[in-house]
This record gives sequence, structure tokens and C-alpha cells, in this order.
Amino acid sequence: MRAVTTATAAAVLGIERKSLDNLILRLGPEFLPHGRQGVERRIPVPVLADLFLVVELTEALQIPARRALEIARQRDPRPHSGSDFLSLEVRRDHALREIELRLRHAIESVVRPRRGRPLATGPKSKTPGA
Repeated sequence: MRAVTTATAAAVLGIERKSLDNLILRLGPEFLPHGRQGVERRIPVPVLADLFLVVELTEALQIPARRALEIARQRDPRPHSGSDFLSLEVRRDHALREIELRLRHAIESVVRPRRGRPLATGPKSKTPGA
């Protein structure tokens, strides 16, 4: 299964990396299990589709993330009826196409930060007696 880093996922979703981490925490470990300390989390692309819709729904409707996830995961193609006067249609196929476009751009533009000690840039010191 294809997976992307949190930095790439945040670029696809159009949010800050820290905001993505907070969103994942709000959705709970049953949504995306915790990773190991020191290892960057990998987000499967199908989960990225759910996250994209959650971000869109929470921003547009000002609803909690867990409720937005419930709506995003419903596979019923019919509009969701909230009352006799309101309905909500989630176009998952359009969202998937948008994610693919954004993913192509993000994979090329997001650079993973170096880990570990920085490389020495100054002149190398000579050892005595050499």
C-alpha cells in the first residue's frame, strides 16, 4: 500500500504539519495507530483521502473532526439529509482526483529534512603527528 510522510500529507491537505498531527490525535488511535518514537509516521494514501474530506468538512461546516470522519467514510452516494431543508453531498471521487493531483506536486516539492548531526563545513583539523 502506498504511504506518504506527514510532511507530504500536510502539503497535500494544505495545512501545517503540526495541525495534521493534532487532527490525527483528535481522531484517535483507532483511526491511525501511533508510530514509534524517532520514526516518521507514514500515512497510507486511502487514509489521506479521509483526512482530506475531514479537513474540508470541518472548515466548511465547523463540525468536530470525529463527526466529519463519520460523514467522510459513508460510502452511500446519495446526499446526506440533515432535515427537510438541508442536504449534504460528499463527492469522494472528485476528492480522490484532487488528492492525486496535489500528491504528484507534493512528492516533487516536499524535501525531507536531514536527520542526525550536521555535516562539518569548516576546514578539517589535522591530527598531531601526521
